[in-house]
Amino acid sequence: MWPPLPPAAPLAFVQADQSAQFKVLLVVARDFKRAGGDRDPEPDLAQWPLMRLQKKLRSRLLLEVVRPGSREELERHLQLRASQNVEFNLVHFDLHGRIMRDENGTLVPWLLFAQQHDGGHYFMPETTLAKAEEIAELLSRYRIENVVLNACLSAYNRTGPATNLAYIFLRHGIQNVSAMWYYVHWQTVATYLDTFYEQLLAKCIDFHVAAQRGREAIRQRPTVRAEREYHDFFVCVNYARNVHRTESMMREVSPSPSARSHESGASNASGRSPRTGGGWRASTPRIGDSLYLGDEPVMRLQLHLLELEFKLTTFRIVYASNLRHSASDMDATMERMINMWLLTNFVDEVHYYKAKDFAKRKMVKGVIPPRDRRTRATTGGYLQLLFQRPVQALRQTMHVVRELDSVLDPGWQDDVGENHRLEQRRYAASDGLGRLARRVRDEGDSFLLLLGSGNTQWWKQFLNHVEGEWWAHVPWGFTPHTRYGAGHHQLGPAEDSSSETETARRET
Repeated sequence: MWPPLPPAAPLAFVQADQSAQFKVLLVVARDFKRAGGDRDPEPDLAQWPLMRLQKKLRSRLLLEVVRPGSREELERHLQLRASQNVEFNLVHFDLHGRIMRDENGTLVPWLLFAQQHDGGHYFMPETTLAKAEEIAELLSRYRIENVVLNACLSAYNRTGPATNLAYIFLRHGIQNVSAMWYYVHWQTVATYLDTFYEQLLAKCIDFHVAAQRGREAIRQRPTVRAEREYHDFFVCVNYARNVHRTESMMREVSPSPSARSHESGASNASGRSPRTGGGWRASTPRIGDSLYLGDEPVMRLQLHLLELEFKLTTFRIVYASNLRHSASDMDATMERMINMWLLTNFVDEVHYYKAKDFAKRKMVKGVIPPRDRRTRATTGGYLQLLFQRPVQALRQTMHVVRELDSVLDPGWQDDVGENHRLEQRRYAASDGLGRLARRVRDEGDSFLLLLGSGNTQWWKQFLNHVEGEWWAHVPWGFTPHTRYGAGHHQLGPAEDSSSETETARRET
């Protein structure tokens, strides 16, 4: 029996107190087996608007991401933060939803998480199903107040409340749930979430009214498929355990999947939370914000970058290659990824090296000092004493090594003496990298990212001894992918052969 945790500050209280901090946890998972027109959408449907808001709100918003997006890592993340007195106001699930039969033959809702690697041969990230009931119990254990799901069928009554994922979450104590009544296009989700989070976190609007504003945004900017506008705003619904109505609130007339779902609306004059005293006000500047890494552009996470995160968190050591594609701009991409990792507390600091540094004979206590070092923005100098300390990072250090290929594979020169010198440097650097790799594995809370341009054969020949994984900085599937093409990517096909489901597949 788990001991009860003290309740976190309700979201409405954080909205009202400009010195308080929103705490949001994001879980992202994708099915990498899909290809062609059925390929999964990019994994930034929720991360993009949340990262943009974090840049705007700065230390007002604590945003963390479960990496990898597995059910086990979600539990570890919640358990770790609870032990550090960090209680999340909201958890967002950006993954697939399904309605399938359980071991007893009963139709129940499921969520599709990343599957932890079992230590065998690796081919690509796998997925695994978890019952909605189990996830609801987990969130209830850690007193999560609000949940957002952009999974298909996450608010769908297939045979009654038992198949309604949102209803199950409410039954376990979740106060507010934003979910999808039926199948939903990724572009509809993107439009909804962009407005929903802006209203909820920046404008401090009540949860259900923020959801209504999101649906209104879909009406104004409908998803276009095959040159046809789809009016699917009603798919995004929200549930609440306690509905507080005022005279200015009104019920929209829209198709509702169940009696407990409420498509609540409000006039523009009544949309603000009564606890915020009239809407969003600029918060008092914090001294920590002056050190915040928020000036860099917010990057869009792509499928192959999500795979990089999976490989890093699974194998800890990754050789990242641009395969000699000059237009890949891998260095800039890695810097944007590092910014994102620092901003979401994934690592506490980043150490930069060049491969030739590991050929040096003089080392301090056997450890090669980095050429450069970056830390989370609010961990700098005496100014940290003047404001609240940030939460502890989830992992310690990301070691980044550049210019590997020319050191480990220098080629042959006309000068015999130069060849001997380069071979000695290659051997010493290879040995030094091996020692760093062993140190990373022994520490258990750090990562090693090696940047180069070799293929898998090159990796196995020159870096096999570090026992890591190879990764290519090329869009997943080695084909160009446009987010706004005619192709359609739906989140979460249900494994149900009913005619109703087949019709939905054709329509979406």
